[in-house]
This record gives sequence, structure tokens and C-alpha cells, in this order.
Amino acid sequence: MNSLSYINRLGLLTACIIIESTVTVLMTNPNAGFGESPPQVN
Repeated sequence: MNSLSYINRLGLLTACIIIESTVTVLMTNPNAGFGESPPQVN
């Protein structure tokens, strides 16, 4: 297995996870800016 392609796949997977978690936070708490405050759980 090519190590470069493995690193690329790992980077893509990490980017997808980060994007999904960011979208989830924004959908749960639309008033929260990026990294300004954690979402309030009521």
C-alpha cells in the first residue's frame, strides 16, 4: 500500500469528520459563531 495515498485518505476522513461535526454544531446552535462559545445544552 502506498503510504502517500494512505495519508491522503486519512486527511480526507479527518476533514469529513471535522466538517460534519461543525455542521452538526451549527444546526444545533445556529447563533454560535465558529469557536466563539460552546453550544448551550438545555
